[in-house]
Amino acid sequence: TSLTGTIPTQLGEWTGFTTWFYAPFSSLSGPLPTELGRLTSFEAEFHIAQTSLTGTIPTQLGEWTGFTTWFNAYLNSLSGPLPTELGRLTSFEADFCVYETSLTGTIPTQLGEWTGFTSNFNAQYSSLSGPLPTELGRLSLLTLSFRIESNQFCDDMPTELEALSSGVSDWVTSFNNLGTPCCEALPNTFTCAPTPAPTGAPTQACGSGEGYDSATAQCITCTAGEYSAVPAGDDDGASGPYIRECTACVAGKFTNADGADECEECGVGKYSAAESTACTDCSAGTYTLVAA
Repeated sequence: TSLTGTIPTQLGEWTGFTTWFYAPFSSLSGPLPTELGRLTSFEAEFHIAQTSLTGTIPTQLGEWTGFTTWFNAYLNSLSGPLPTELGRLTSFEADFCVYETSLTGTIPTQLGEWTGFTSNFNAQYSSLSGPLPTELGRLSLLTLSFRIESNQFCDDMPTELEALSSGVSDWVTSFNNLGTPCCEALPNTFTCAPTPAPTGAPTQACGSGEGYDSATAQCITCTAGEYSAVPAGDDDGASGPYIRECTACVAGKFTNADGADECEECGVGKYSAAESTACTDCSAGTYTLVAA
């Protein structure tokens, strides 16, 4: 048609309106009035495709709880997110066409409430993004056309949703970022969780005479009777953190101070038990020939 201008807010007075709101292929502009949400008896055929309409899809359209078919809002300049309130259209059966728009944000999880939906979920060539909701896997009656190509969807395709693909003709999900973590594909929108340190692994290198305490995640000084040596080639921790333990001196060796990096040997005629801090002289009638 040659219609121009905006859709009047007063159309919200059509509270008994049921079918065929038909205004495609026109020069209508401006936003969709929120007052259209008052058409609570509306059941089918909302056509506003190929217009110059702008702004967001009003959340109030979620009041059309008896709506069943043909929500056609493709090829215009509608923007912003898909309202979560659209999930209230639980009688919706077919033809949700919002392709080639400026819609952004994620697909609401609430659309999984459309459990009777059978055909034409078409949202391709827009600016929708983020992970696909697992809840879309509840559209188990869908058999014709699921098209979301050329958006910015990311993360893995939910298993529940992918399971529908074999039963749907015209299933197209290409030209997205599926399989790539959203925090990598869209770093300005999504943040990667920091990689946790392995359980018990030190966050800093422990030096000679120190051991790693997993309870406090800190290096502690080995006590007398123990020792800890830096592994060969480690250059005292320069190459990275290691789990080092304070180890008890074996029998015949000792340390008499905290922070030892090796145990000393008992001399001839002396002995010690494991984890000793000193050596003891052999008793009468006993001896050691060499250091243990």
